[in-house]
Formats: sequence, C-alpha cells, structure tokens
Amino acid sequence: MPKIKGGYYLKARVIQEKKISKAPPHIREIWDYLLLNANHRDNVYGGNIVKRGQLFRSYQDIRDGLSWNAGWRKMTYSENHTKKAMKFLREAQMIATKKELGGVLITILNYDHYQNPKNYERTNEGTNERTIEEPLRNQPLPDTNKNVKNVKNDKNVKNKIKTFSENSDPFLLSQTLYHLILKRNLKFKKQNLQAWSRTIDLMLRVDKRTFSEIHQVIEWCQEDVFWQNNILSTAKLKKQFDQLFMKMQAESTPSKKAIMPTTYAQAQDLERRQRAKWLWEEMKRDKQKDSDKGAGKDVPLLSNDQIHD
Repeated sequence: MPKIKGGYYLKARVIQEKKISKAPPHIREIWDYLLLNANHRDNVYGGNIVKRGQLFRSYQDIRDGLSWNAGWRKMTYSENHTKKAMKFLREAQMIATKKELGGVLITILNYDHYQNPKNYERTNEGTNERTIEEPLRNQPLPDTNKNVKNVKNDKNVKNKIKTFSENSDPFLLSQTLYHLILKRNLKFKKQNLQAWSRTIDLMLRVDKRTFSEIHQVIEWCQEDVFWQNNILSTAKLKKQFDQLFMKMQAESTPSKKAIMPTTYAQAQDLERRQRAKWLWEEMKRDKQKDSDKGAGKDVPLLSNDQIHD
C-alpha cells in the first residue's frame, strides 16, 4: 500500500470528557480546522514566522475554509459564530491568539504534548489486536435485568422535563429564530426558549433534520416577505419545514437566476421608451406655447420611430 500524502494529526479520545465535546457543532468544527492547519514545523506564512503548533489566519479565512454548498449557494458560518468559537476555545485554555497585521496568530496550547505518540498509553497487544479488542473491552456487560430497568427509566423520563444548556444545538437554533424576529419587532413578547428548544430537539432527533438545514431555513424564512410574519415560533417552523425547505431550494436554483439578464434588458427598454414618450410630450407642449404666442415657424415634430432611432 502506498503511503498517505499530507501527513496526519492526533486527536486524543480523552477529549470526549472535555467541555468541548458538548459544544455546538461549529465550535467543534473550528477546533478541528485549527488542529488540521497548525504547523507541524516552523514555517513562514504571509511574511510572518509561524512556529510548530501555530497558524496564521483571518476569521474570514476560517469561515471560507469551512464553507459548504446548499444547492447552488455557498454557505459559511457567520462572523458571530467564529468569534464565539474562538472565545470558547480561549476560555477553555485550548488556544491563545494574538492580533497581527492581516490576521490572527493562533497558538494551539500543549500542541507538542498531544501530538507526540509517545505520550499515549499503550497495551501489551499489537496494533491490530488493540484496534479490534479495545472497543469490545469498552462496552458494558449485558444486564439480565435490562427490561426491568427500561421500565423504570421510561417512568423517570416521563416525569422529568428535559432542559437545554445555552450551548446546545436546540437552544442555539431557538435563540437564532427569536433574535431574528426581535430584530424586526422589538415589541415581540419574550418566549420560553426551553419550550422552543424541545421542539427543535424533536426536529433533530425524530425528523432527522441537520443543524445546518434548520439554521439555513430559519435565516431564509426570516428574510422572506411572506414567511417572516408566519414563522413566529419553532412549532410553526417544524410544521412548515418541508414547504420552507423546498421553497428555499427552489429560489437557489440557477433557472431563476438565468432570467435575470432578460428582465434587466426589458427594464432598460421600458425606461428608454418612457424617456422617449416624455421627450415627445415636452416637444408638443413647447410647440403649443409657441403657437399660442404666434412666434416663429412651427417646429416639425418627430415621430416615435425617429425618436427611437
């Protein structure tokens, strides 16, 4: 087998125990982007000396590097997403940042420690055996009282109302919808975002919508003249989601954009005709004034065809 080009980077499984494992998807993705693009040796980037474990990027570079396609549109995280993600990573002491001319120098803290294979625990088994057997050792033993416990757990779930942290996907999406509505109507009454989040949670888990799909539809419907006044809750969003999603996709197809030059040409033609008509009327009024005063010879009038020419 040929060697894989481009090298590799390590990501410790212990990250599953860290705060970032429960952070919103855009924070986890930006963290992966930083790890992937950090220098594995000292280098020069954009005229700046960038050491091992560092990278030099602008926030726009990060958003462009993580862009995705939705139909024919290029989608990116917002500037606010990027700023909040970088703030989260700084507060979690995972990175340090320093503003420089043209961008930000980003340092991955403890990079050498986590990217050194010698710092990871090993077992007595070979690599292949470990890969196969370790997941089995991590699995819990079967419980003979599983059915009994499931009945008890179901009762506990029914009696307990789920709450969502402010960094959870359902809460962030609910908050996005609420803020976009509030931006248009400052008198919009305060909503129970936990109740909204439970609806979004159903959309994610049961309806199998993705975070990205819901986020795109929220932003689109709150810009649409018709739907922005009809989607004023996550319940309405859930009910109308299929229709909203298809409408959004239809508007992003190239067929609608293809008629733009024709429409523009028609608008230019209409403006030219209106100008010609206005000039014709002005000349008629001037002729009438001269006729009333009995001054000079009549000015010959131009025909429509002569004006258009």
